[in-house]
Amino acid sequence: MATIRLRDWTKARLDEIQAAEAHSSHDSVVKSLLKDRELAALATEVGAASAPAPAPVSVDDGPSGPPAGESAVEDMTVFAELRSAERGVLFCWCPGCGNEVAHLVVDNPVGITVFEVECQRCLAPLDQHALVGIEIGYPLEQRLVEGAVADDLRRCVVDYWDRSLRGLDETAGVEVERLVRAFGRYLETFSWSWPAAVPAVALEPGRTYRDESTGEHLAVVERVADGPAAPEAFRVRRFDPGRGPTDATRTERLTASAVADRLRRGELWLVDGADPVDEPDPDDGTAGAAGS
Repeated sequence: MATIRLRDWTKARLDEIQAAEAHSSHDSVVKSLLKDRELAALATEVGAASAPAPAPVSVDDGPSGPPAGESAVEDMTVFAELRSAERGVLFCWCPGCGNEVAHLVVDNPVGITVFEVECQRCLAPLDQHALVGIEIGYPLEQRLVEGAVADDLRRCVVDYWDRSLRGLDETAGVEVERLVRAFGRYLETFSWSWPAAVPAVALEPGRTYRDESTGEHLAVVERVADGPAAPEAFRVRRFDPGRGPTDATRTERLTASAVADRLRRGELWLVDGADPVDEPDPDDGTAGAAGS
């Protein structure tokens, strides 16, 4: 019987599929994958031949999210910006743990406004603002061997978060607050440290930021909420550059809307290598100060 040599990574993936789908052998797994590919190609051909021309989008339909932009990584796109998939085949990946969540056969053009799924590996709840679609043109096996897939996923998501927040105007207050809160939760879930070269999209307790609107540094002490459904505010300490959080003469409370507006305008930048922020002092008597 003829044999072929497989890379260790390829063999490991075949082993995973064989166990998950109860195949009798690697040969059965490969046949199943080839059948999936044939079905995907056939679905694309049939769809292209029979589908009517897409209806024009009316300008009265209202905004459906930030406009699509060019992804930072070719053939890798956050779901909210996904407009097409090569041959209608799409692989869904979690940017937090670098796990493939699912693969889909879709009709082009693709328009995803809401999508929610849980990563089976890290159990992170993912929506259209975090889940990444990888097309078949992306050199997945090569990038896995190079250990670069996790970096590509993170770069793709960071770029999308930055552009999507910056693309909203001042009238989208509630949407900005919602995105800021979502991005903050993802940063915490993924244990990502936001790159200092990109304006912040969320505030993280324990980190220090440069406030371009005042020239001061802003140390985030803690999140503050008046109730489970209330928008999150933050208690912060302000101090001059060159000094530290312990030199701050006062703390203040920034409301969720004030934080979201500063982040939308790109005014807050993470200070790389700043001193860690002290634990909150419950007796400082300033937690109720209003932010603006």
